[in-house]
Amino acid sequence: MANWTGNTYIDALLLGGKWATNTLTYNLSSSGGAWSATEAAAVENALAAWSNVADLTFVEVGTSFANLVETKTFYSAQGSLGQHETTFAYSSALSSIGALTSLAGEFNTNGYGWDTSGLQVGGVGYNTLVHEIGHALGLDHTHSDSFLDPHTFPGVEGSAFSDLGDNNLNQIVYSVMSYATGEYLKPLQAGAETNGYGNVAGPMAFDIAAIQFLYGANTATAAGSDSYLVPDSNGSGTYWTSIWDTGGTDEIRYNGSSDVSISLLAATLDNSPTGGGVLSGVSGIYGGYTIANGVVIENAVGGSGNDTLAGNSANNWLDGNGGTDTGIITVNAAAATAYRFAEGLIVASAQGNDLLTDIETVQFADQSIATTSFALTASSIFSYAASNTDLIAAFGADTTALLQHLATYGLAEGRQISSFNGLEYIASYADLQRLYGMDADAAIGHYVTTGFSEGRSITFDGLEYIASYGDLIQAFGADRSAGVNHYLAGGLADGRSVTFDARLYLGSYGDLRGVFGSDEIQAVTHYISFGAAEGRSVSFDALEYIASYGDLGAVFGLDAAAGLSHFQAYGFAEGRGDLFDGLTYIASHGDLISAFGTDAAAGTRHFIIDGRGEGRDVTFNASAYLQAEGNEDLAAVFAENLEAATLHYVQYGFAEGRATGTVSGRELQLSDDSAPVALAGVAGMATPDSGFF
Repeated sequence: MANWTGNTYIDALLLGGKWATNTLTYNLSSSGGAWSATEAAAVENALAAWSNVADLTFVEVGTSFANLVETKTFYSAQGSLGQHETTFAYSSALSSIGALTSLAGEFNTNGYGWDTSGLQVGGVGYNTLVHEIGHALGLDHTHSDSFLDPHTFPGVEGSAFSDLGDNNLNQIVYSVMSYATGEYLKPLQAGAETNGYGNVAGPMAFDIAAIQFLYGANTATAAGSDSYLVPDSNGSGTYWTSIWDTGGTDEIRYNGSSDVSISLLAATLDNSPTGGGVLSGVSGIYGGYTIANGVVIENAVGGSGNDTLAGNSANNWLDGNGGTDTGIITVNAAAATAYRFAEGLIVASAQGNDLLTDIETVQFADQSIATTSFALTASSIFSYAASNTDLIAAFGADTTALLQHLATYGLAEGRQISSFNGLEYIASYADLQRLYGMDADAAIGHYVTTGFSEGRSITFDGLEYIASYGDLIQAFGADRSAGVNHYLAGGLADGRSVTFDARLYLGSYGDLRGVFGSDEIQAVTHYISFGAAEGRSVSFDALEYIASYGDLGAVFGLDAAAGLSHFQAYGFAEGRGDLFDGLTYIASHGDLISAFGTDAAAGTRHFIIDGRGEGRDVTFNASAYLQAEGNEDLAAVFAENLEAATLHYVQYGFAEGRATGTVSGRELQLSDDSAPVALAGVAGMATPDSGFF
């Protein structure tokens, strides 16, 4: 009982035996006449066609003691072009040939196609060599059955030359072991000049699967990035090939002006229209391609005609390249997501993320949609590059490379596609304002092609512009686009500018810093939405910032400008802020109340110059002051206004001898930290400003 594959088509091609070795010798016997250089080259090409797809090596020897002995004969021109002994006669159960050392083949030099033209790759004589060598390697006809090989191609019941079987799979374009020429091969004609093209170049998709089952695959063939050119005319060099390609990024390309059909779908090896592969070619031209099972060809490029390009499950690039072209995506339209740019369309689906360029119509499984009907994701793929500057460094202004990166990597990585704001870029530079006005697309193009390499960046912020003016807050809220549009359309001419600094706003309020961290967008949005109405402002005090950190006090002393520069350059990113309060410091020490009164700035300067070195601390706590025994009147007046309560103590309470309820600074911080307070418009909780050591 033979060890069959279980695949009816592959099993139909197995004779039942195979060679025990993957290296076979062959001899061109002169017993029937010497082999010309043309004939010998044809044999060599036919053997190479098999070894290119299977793990086989053929070595020519000068003796008849060879595994394959090929002889020329002379029969009637109407007779068979060739025949070969097969492994079928020597072995069964797909076991290796042991005692067998040689199989003989003979070829009719008087038949149609056995001539210089017909022995070219793709000629009738050459096809005979490939077919007969297939027998010698252990392959059967598609239509033959026997007690050792009971299989045939499904549906083949009539003439082996005309019955194409189920789904028309019994024809030479799908198996060189078939007798049926079908409609795609050039009809056989008398005359040497007519038989040198239009056949197959080697084993086809079903043959490749069968021979690889017997001997394993050649894993080194076409391992680089290869281009397979669809023939544009009938003549020498035009033939059908089943592509066996083991690596690289590959394409099937057509450079002509006719209408071409290109499919990247590999043979499915089943009883379906795609079982032997899908033909890529031009109608009326006897040549083109199928793709062997297991092979991935990534890209298809059409010509200047009206082309049809179909992808596979990989991330394909389908390029119409002129004409009115159709790209085929084999999922329903609702199951796909489209990303459209001026330079191309990316369709993401279970079929892969396919890039379509110069394609006018997308044919889905359930409907066809004009490419221009999809909404623009961004005007240009440059928007994607501008939003991801590493891509500018890698690809520059190569729009195809950018589209391919988005399809292959960017979507899966979750990259931003249009986060770069072209109008804010214009607003950042006076020369761009003069050049581009409000043309955001042109500005994005400038950034990708020129601005990035010049070291330019966006420095204008539409939200900070809005936050700089109360009337704009009222008019636009947190509408960033409205802000930059207003600036370019009139604000610039009116002399307006950005004065709000989100970093300084965050640095002014420890509660905001605790919630937002260093997120400037959330900070300015909070100010526009809540902070301005709450009476908050950018109250960052550089000296108080210095006083908040011992290392800064030691380095900068009373240099406020240096403190501000440090915060903007380093402190903001480090999470630092303006935590020190000069008035609270004064309130913590009676001598300072007597010396400075309510001069908070003087208190801050004292702490930087003397207080820290003296070991002074901030111990006054306004909440404790209001809650202290005897201060019920103050609690009723000041309630939650802790700043006013501190001011009262310095101005009156200290002199009146009122109790403060003060505890040590560090104990007080721990106590305060345990009771966070909610902030309006802030998603989360925060502790009061404290802890500046």
